[in-house]
Amino acid sequence: MAQNIWVTDKLMGTGKTHVKLVELKQDIIDNPDKKYIYVVVTRDEIKRVQKDCSDVFITPTCGETDDGIETYFMTSFKELAKQKKNIVTTHSLFLKLTREDTHLLKGYNLVLDEVPSIIDIRKEKSGDINEFYENGTILIDDNKKVSWNSLKKDYTGALSKLKGRI
Repeated sequence: MAQNIWVTDKLMGTGKTHVKLVELKQDIIDNPDKKYIYVVVTRDEIKRVQKDCSDVFITPTCGETDDGIETYFMTSFKELAKQKKNIVTTHSLFLKLTREDTHLLKGYNLVLDEVPSIIDIRKEKSGDINEFYENGTILIDDNKKVSWNSLKKDYTGALSKLKGRI
């Protein structure tokens, strides 16, 4: 299946987001089977999308349901994706998806409003990463792809939160 990528590169304040929201809203109305995930930088931007497109985009929520069940943003996002809803979320939440979650994105059109920061500044030292490589905790293949060694799956040290992202 062919994939298309469109980039709109204009100065801030020229109306890129407004124009895209108008286009998306009309496209969703005209093509209800077409599904979108709209990813914005901040929660304030979510409010803007909700104001302009409240009838077409749903935002993941957290809190307690009517049944008294506590929910989290990621749980809510995954449930909305399973239901094939049009979703607006933040870069932060979207970037927390793991490889195992990618099946949820099948059939969606992804719109990134602003370029996400995909590199997190970490306080870990390069020596920590080198030690991971040297002791076999992480593996690096010939294509420079990094993966977690399944034999080290029980690791619970300072960098364990990276396991789901590698």
